[in-house]
Amino acid sequence: MLNDAQKQEVADILLDLAEARVPIMARDQVALQFRIERHDVLLFEKRPLFSNREQWIESRVAKFRWNSRAGTWSLLWHRNGKWHYYNECQPSARFIDLVREVDRDPTGIFWG
Repeated sequence: MLNDAQKQEVADILLDLAEARVPIMARDQVALQFRIERHDVLLFEKRPLFSNREQWIESRVAKFRWNSRAGTWSLLWHRNGKWHYYNECQPSARFIDLVREVDRDPTGIFWG
């Protein structure tokens, strides 16, 4: 499980990412959010459903997995209902390194 300091670091970094990626004028149409689940951090987009603008749906962007034994984060991507390890970068002790990889998205796997 993540400790309080790690949770705060994750929140700070991902809130900065959301602010940078989603312009103020589009925030009623898209939101970039995250959820911490034990040793995983799930990053997802939320958008209003086309047929019902009051109902928002989630689209998975990336998952960050903390390995406490190794002291590293790994990055995963999602397709067809399954999570897969992203092999384009190595696990890192620095969470920010993997967030930057998602933001850059050199393969187009996270943001399409």
